[in-house]
Amino acid sequence: MRELAAWLDGQGRTVAAFLELAQPAFGAAVQSLVDEGFTHLRVLPLFLNSGRHVGRDVPALIAAALEASPHVSIEVLPHIGAGEAFRAFVLQSVTGP
Repeated sequence: MRELAAWLDGQGRTVAAFLELAQPAFGAAVQSLVDEGFTHLRVLPLFLNSGRHVGRDVPALIAAALEASPHVSIEVLPHIGAGEAFRAFVLQSVTGP
């Protein structure tokens, strides 16, 4: 994930954030962007399914971040597994070029 975030950072400020077992934690990543002066953040949940993390954990973390920094807006994008591009990637991967 860090390599992906570093690559994306060339396209616009990007930070990897984690829910558990790795750092930076989501709240710390948000706070670092707020400290840099960002007031609009876009969150792309890198989950294949809309399970517990997407349905419960991410919204709770977003709510906590907004409570801590009410002047910031946070746009949550659909989780990566919900996107047509991901489905096309999977199909191409299993069927070949």
